[in-house]
Amino acid sequence: MDSHVKVAVRMRPLILSEKEEKSAVHWKMKAPASIYPVAYPSHVFEYTHVFTEKDDNEIIYSKFCSPIIQSVVKGFNGAIIAYGQISSGKTFTMMGDDDLKIDGIIHFSIYDLFKLFENEFDSLYFMRIACFEVHGGKMRDLLSDSNEYLPTTEKIGRVKWPLLTRYTVQKPQDIFNYIKEAQNKRETKCTLKNKNSSGSSLIIDLLIESASPACAEVQNVAKLSHLCFVDLAGNSEDFQPHETGSISETSQIVRMQLRQVIQHLENNKGKSQFIIDQDAPRLKIYDHVLAGNFVTSIICTVSPTNLHETFGYLQIASLAKCLKNKPALTKTNSNDAQLAAEHWNHHQCRNLEIKLARFQKFWNIHFLCVYKTKHLHSKKMSGCSNELRCRKSLPQQPFIYRFCSLATYEPKKRV
Repeated sequence: MDSHVKVAVRMRPLILSEKEEKSAVHWKMKAPASIYPVAYPSHVFEYTHVFTEKDDNEIIYSKFCSPIIQSVVKGFNGAIIAYGQISSGKTFTMMGDDDLKIDGIIHFSIYDLFKLFENEFDSLYFMRIACFEVHGGKMRDLLSDSNEYLPTTEKIGRVKWPLLTRYTVQKPQDIFNYIKEAQNKRETKCTLKNKNSSGSSLIIDLLIESASPACAEVQNVAKLSHLCFVDLAGNSEDFQPHETGSISETSQIVRMQLRQVIQHLENNKGKSQFIIDQDAPRLKIYDHVLAGNFVTSIICTVSPTNLHETFGYLQIASLAKCLKNKPALTKTNSNDAQLAAEHWNHHQCRNLEIKLARFQKFWNIHFLCVYKTKHLHSKKMSGCSNELRCRKSLPQQPFIYRFCSLATYEPKKRV
């Protein structure tokens, strides 16, 4: 199964200072997939989608990112990457805005992920989350109590972080709480356009184990998939004079080496055998996500008032859409089987509890209707084995009953 990297461009609206200064708009979009500079209308960039300032995060998710979540539920690895200039809306696109109560791509993805799994009546699943940032050439675990940087183990085409802290999550709010904790620890500084601009790259990795009940007892057949959200460090020339330095240098390196990685992968037809400069381990994840076994979507956020920087980022996006991944289902191997065995009973019981609750709701409604219409009496329930019991859930309404034991219901066979 081959899959091209999907690329979309999102243009942010003018901010207040740009409106007051009447800044010139250098870029125009033409639905559904084109963007071009006003001064050079013949130089058109084509992508999977383009989104204007009128398109909100929900539209971007539904039109562009939702196929990633559907692939993850099937057992494939998925990645959603946001990159662009600083203050162009990367973090807003991914995280939304808590103060304005606006959900981001991550929120819609997580809600949809749980909904899809729960709609799969026969599926069992177990999720764990890890969050880390890459800043100044080093990696830091944002869910760990210590602020120490992580050692990495390196192989051709792959980098592993064995010391990452992972927490079990059982509902969407658990994930959002851990992401918020990671956000609070992330490196941020002030720019002219954003009071809390981040000069680091944030990676959120959700590890998902899933299987059908028929295979639940055989632990080494569980499917393992990763859902990664990546908020890359940006690049900007508008830092405050006293804030120049590490963030600006980091963002410049990110942009330069991202182009380097994409060009190398394109020239080698997607073969993930490229090891980046040792001084920039933060980018070694790219060759795995961009040309590995991930289904990948990239959102490039750009500024309408910056001609040259926007042009550079659009060029990188044009290179990225030429990359082709080879997504494949990943099953537990000998190393992962022990991990699956450790947690299997836990998430199996949790999923069975959810399904039992659905049965209870169904049977409550069903027998309530029978009681109302036929005046069901306990003597007429002699066909139920193991003393099927009823009790009142609301004393003031004696006609409402709830069954305490649904699993023991066995109607008598007709003779």
